[in-house]
Amino acid sequence: MPHPSNRLNAIRLVQGQTKSVSVKVKTNEGRVATLIGAKLYLTVRKTAGSPILITKTTGDGIEVTDAAKGEAVATLNINDTAQLEAGTYRYDVWIEFPGDPPVRQPVVQYAEIHVSDSVTEFPA
Repeated sequence: MPHPSNRLNAIRLVQGQTKSVSVKVKTNEGRVATLIGAKLYLTVRKTAGSPILITKTTGDGIEVTDAAKGEAVATLNINDTAQLEAGTYRYDVWIEFPGDPPVRQPVVQYAEIHVSDSVTEFPA
């Protein structure tokens, strides 16, 4: 059964559509996490554990818009979404804080992307 917060993070898009997703990173205690020096990752897969179909990283599809407020925007461009067939996919967002070793933590795990081949046809 999906985690309730993942339903809030669901993305709906049409094949070949550019889609930007706002990301706000918070600590486990609910405070805003600073993104200064951190790297964000977004991955898209067909199912949990299947091969990664799309990867976005800070500077390559993810832009930090306000590091002090923990805010960023991840963009799936036309080339990314054109390769996705209609259906449901899973995406994750991770943050990696600098250090030795770096600390990597989930921001969003196993959330859904619903892809349609038409503006009027989205899965229920």
